[in-house]
Amino acid sequence: MVLNYIKRPNCIILAVTPANSDLANSDSLKLAKSVDPKRERTIGVLTKLDLMDEGTDALDILNGDLLGMKFIGVVNRGQKDIDQKKKVKEALSSEETFFQTHPKYAHIADKMGSGYLATILNNKLIQHIQNSLPEISKSVDENLSKTESELEKIGETEGEIQRKQIAFRSLSGFAQEFKNLIDGTSSDVDGSVVSKFSERLLGGAKIKYHYTTALHDNIEDLRLEDDLDEETISKYIQNSEGAISRMGIPEKAFHWAIRVGLLRLFEPCKKCIMDVEKELIGIITDTTNKIQYFENFPMLRTRILEISIALIKRLTKPTLELIEQVIRMELAYINFENPTLHIRRFTEDKKSDILEGWLEKRRSKTKKWQRRWFVLKAKTLFYYSGPKEPTALGVVPLEGCIIETVDDIEKIKKELEEKKDDPEVSKKLIDFPEGPTDQPKRRKSIFSKSKNYPIPEQNLKTYFRIRHPINTVDGGEFMELLAENEVALKTWCSSLKRNAQGIFHEKNQANRDIWLVREVVISYFRTVKISIFDSVPKTVMYSLVNPLKSILEGELMARIYDEELMDELLNEDPAIKDRRKIEKNSYIIKTSKKKLLKSSNS
Repeated sequence: MVLNYIKRPNCIILAVTPANSDLANSDSLKLAKSVDPKRERTIGVLTKLDLMDEGTDALDILNGDLLGMKFIGVVNRGQKDIDQKKKVKEALSSEETFFQTHPKYAHIADKMGSGYLATILNNKLIQHIQNSLPEISKSVDENLSKTESELEKIGETEGEIQRKQIAFRSLSGFAQEFKNLIDGTSSDVDGSVVSKFSERLLGGAKIKYHYTTALHDNIEDLRLEDDLDEETISKYIQNSEGAISRMGIPEKAFHWAIRVGLLRLFEPCKKCIMDVEKELIGIITDTTNKIQYFENFPMLRTRILEISIALIKRLTKPTLELIEQVIRMELAYINFENPTLHIRRFTEDKKSDILEGWLEKRRSKTKKWQRRWFVLKAKTLFYYSGPKEPTALGVVPLEGCIIETVDDIEKIKKELEEKKDDPEVSKKLIDFPEGPTDQPKRRKSIFSKSKNYPIPEQNLKTYFRIRHPINTVDGGEFMELLAENEVALKTWCSSLKRNAQGIFHEKNQANRDIWLVREVVISYFRTVKISIFDSVPKTVMYSLVNPLKSILEGELMARIYDEELMDELLNEDPAIKDRRKIEKNSYIIKTSKKKLLKSSNS
């Protein structure tokens, strides 16, 4: 219990110890040292000097030679003196006589006794107060400022009219803060709350994440090509024909296959909208927590949340319906004439050009890259210096050729390297295209007219080559090519493989139809996904987010001010009332302390 007092830095410690006991085991000295090791606020008092054994004294202790701190000796009344009713004045006189006549203490008698102890205590107290006063004053000022801030935050009890006016301003502030969070102009976003701003996405940025990054990832996971194997497409074609033989392109099969893919788009779109709804509810909840006035009126805060969440859910429903309509519009009409599809390149007659475009070709001897115009016809690849040149620079028969991308080459190379100790296998190791090397800072585009540097790492993704197991290709072991992008790479490789395998021969009409349906469906589905990526954010903003920003304040005003129980909503929390009362009392006490300190200082 004593520790609760002496551990305070403003407390003066009086360590009293009898002279006729072992000071090394003194509890008072041990406790004092534990909280005041430098003895800055400890005064040692030595009692019962008159009861020490004959021939012994405490001079070394009193002078501070033994324990490192000086003591003030006192001689108090004993039990015998008390029984004889010896007066305090007589006891003080006897104490003075004891020190003045004692052979060991006479020379320090003026610094011993209860009178001297009282003087020392008084001086020590005054000095201690002067030293502690600035810190105490600072602490009082800080506590006073904190109490004033707390009272300001709680606010005063207002009348009914004043409460309604404050509620009106709070609702407007709430709606504006919600808009600010959506638009990125909230205090949480402009830097005043730096930790939140740097740790996570907030408000409108989080909503944008849902209808851009998250939506894109979810839709890209819908890989229709993984489900379109030859057996599945063959069933589509056969079922679309029914009992009647077909002549021409299997359009019905294409319609069936693409509809399966289009119907899958609704779920990721629905998830996106539901995630945005959830995010909006989270923003609404965060906003109510930021309005201080709502802390005093929890019922009002709860009602605002209920109305706001109901409004969000009401706006979500037509947004989902609108997205569903967008997908149903895609289902209603399959647009073969969409210029981004290049459907014609898939459906042209086998005697016409199947595919044409620019590719980078690597010369087998000089290793220079040259831009050439390639034209793919049934089982034959031609290349020209330009699209209007009548004479081909080279012709590559495709029958029996193998088309390899970087992944294909790496796989083959790995398989052969596992058997490289076999002399026969080591001869078959296939050269891998040269990897990236240090390039000049300014180099020409990968599709410039010519170049003679190794393939940059980023272009290995568009690299492919044509080789024949036995014959040379274009005068070399293989022909190396670069497509303009990964989409072009897939298109060229797919078409070249089909031609190399003879799929476009009259005897392989069924295989050609399967390939045709698959390629057109994949191409069309890719185009629709791009359209959906564009439509969903616009729909979310048009039908959900922007209307919510526009009508939230009006909805709250209309609903809350029409409430029959508005007075009940504006009833202050009893805990807030009690807290205000406590803070006011605390304020009065702290103000009084401050005045007292000022008067003491003066």
